Amino acid sequence: MKDSFLSRDEIKFFETNGYLVLSPGRIFSQEQIEKLKEECDTYFPAFRQDATESNVSTKVKTGLSGTPRNYVFGSADISSFKKNPFFAKRSTVIAPKYSQNFVDALENENLTSVNRQLLGCEKLSLHNSAIACVYPGTVAEPGNFHADTSGFSDEPIRAIKTGNFMVNSFVYLVDVDEKNAPIRLLPNSHKRYLELNALVAPYFRSTADKNNIGQFNFYDEFVPESFQKPVRVTGKAGTVVLISGDLLHSATTNLSTNKIRYSLAIWFSSRNNPNFYKDYSVYAPYCEDFINKFKDKEIPYYTYHSHSIGLSFKLKKFLKKYLTGFFGKLLRKSKTFLDKKKDKFLIELGPWKLNYASDDSASNAIYLSHLSDSNKSASENLEKFTKTYSKLKSVYLVAPNPNQFLKMYYAKDYPFFAKLPFKQYFYDESWPRYIIRYFSAIVSSYATESECKECLNSSADQFYKNIEIMEQRLLEKNINLSEIESDLPRSRWDSETIKGLGRGVLRTAEISDQEITSVTKVLGGEPGAWTIQKFII
Repeated sequence: MKDSFLSRDEIKFFETNGYLVLSPGRIFSQEQIEKLKEECDTYFPAFRQDATESNVSTKVKTGLSGTPRNYVFGSADISSFKKNPFFAKRSTVIAPKYSQNFVDALENENLTSVNRQLLGCEKLSLHNSAIACVYPGTVAEPGNFHADTSGFSDEPIRAIKTGNFMVNSFVYLVDVDEKNAPIRLLPNSHKRYLELNALVAPYFRSTADKNNIGQFNFYDEFVPESFQKPVRVTGKAGTVVLISGDLLHSATTNLSTNKIRYSLAIWFSSRNNPNFYKDYSVYAPYCEDFINKFKDKEIPYYTYHSHSIGLSFKLKKFLKKYLTGFFGKLLRKSKTFLDKKKDKFLIELGPWKLNYASDDSASNAIYLSHLSDSNKSASENLEKFTKTYSKLKSVYLVAPNPNQFLKMYYAKDYPFFAKLPFKQYFYDESWPRYIIRYFSAIVSSYATESECKECLNSSADQFYKNIEIMEQRLLEKNINLSEIESDLPRSRWDSETIKGLGRGVLRTAEISDQEITSVTKVLGGEPGAWTIQKFII
């Protein structure tokens, strides 16, 4: 192999640590970076205070994702930032929509030379690339890591065991400091991937032969103390961070109030490696044009043709769709039949959102509105509720069960939390904050990551006391209560306070295991996740 762009020491550093940082000018010239950055300015709207989604025009239509979170800037009032439609948003341009300028960047001779050296191959295949715009306030992955291999391989464990890996070339197109979302890496974790995968298997109720390190929600708590500490890579525009595909890493929050971070990510493997590919058939109309922009059309061919628009791929996809459609229809009919036999409930959610239809004619109700009320108003509202629905015979008052939440946290049992209803909305948060979301709107909206962790305790009583202390501490900072995020509980309840709430309006009744299972199925989670009290009207 003729390439010798990197020194032996640099290659050794990459092999040992799983990443390598190349300073500006090593891969792309200052002029090339400035040209790419200027084009990004035509893709993504500027973050100016008078910005609206309607008063900006862009060269390429890009989507926005992300939700503003108050805790990003501590306990400051972020209402002015929230008025900006781009605050806390992330936007990307995906490779099939690249201009010739960005395709040329993918074929940059220095870049391809470096990747060939690290992969130990003569030729490369491109499997993915994206231009990312991270606006101020974007949360990213606090308290989470991921590894890229699982996103490009059907059998990541086999790929790793055979020594196959990809390289992600992560290019800063603007200056990146500690505040505007530097990438976070866990050095040497690629060398210990299989060890870590086996170690965490029980936390996922899984086994070591399955891949347990995915691209979402691998919490910091899963990483043993014996591993090296994470590093955050800052750098001037033009800095290139080369990352092994099985190295644990994460995006970080953009804590800047005015800086946008542009980056270019490029994933290469050795040519036509069967372990790695992507299905980009969703971008089929763009793939052929994308391939034609390359000088070496074999570079994008394996993913963007063979696995996205090729004839054999289309045939496989058609057969899969046909079979899935047939059996899916059969499954839906079976589900509809079984749903007719389901227990029906009138559901009063309060601060919650569930994918379960409420039935106003049901004789049983699941009631959660007290979670957003003070104890005094909760009793009054419950009485109004029972009088409004005359057909009701029984009501199940429900609250999250702190004992089980804390037990499962300290046992590092991920599936327990993955089944809870907030997971679909707050999948990108640290584990402690996600837990506290079920108990305190003030803490989960405004506390820092370390303050959230500080609240946790194996004792539920102490956990509640810690939350109350933290709430008081935050209130003393004059936080804006009107800015508290929606769909969060405002108070905490245990078995005794729930009984006291119901006694003033209803008669207590025994609850069976089957009833607990039925109510839990509606709410989400596992039996034990909820404190449930039954009352008769």
